[in-house]
Amino acid sequence: HRNGPLAVTEIAQALRFSHPLILKLVDQLTALGLVVSEVDPGDRRRRVVSLTSSGRAEAERLVLTNEAVARTYA
Repeated sequence: HRNGPLAVTEIAQALRFSHPLILKLVDQLTALGLVVSEVDPGDRRRRVVSLTSSGRAEAERLVLTNEAVARTYA
């Protein structure tokens, strides 16, 4: 959400999750219509993932929810 489209490997590194797990999660999010992924034309091994409009809306809802939870705990 904050970093724009990222490659699967970049997401895995940022979250410290395995590459295979990220692939499974991307497939699930794709099925839900929250992300799309495309092969990088410059490096056909790279799969770049970006949020759909529904994914961006859901991310915004999650940000607001997390802020509300943080205020509650504060």
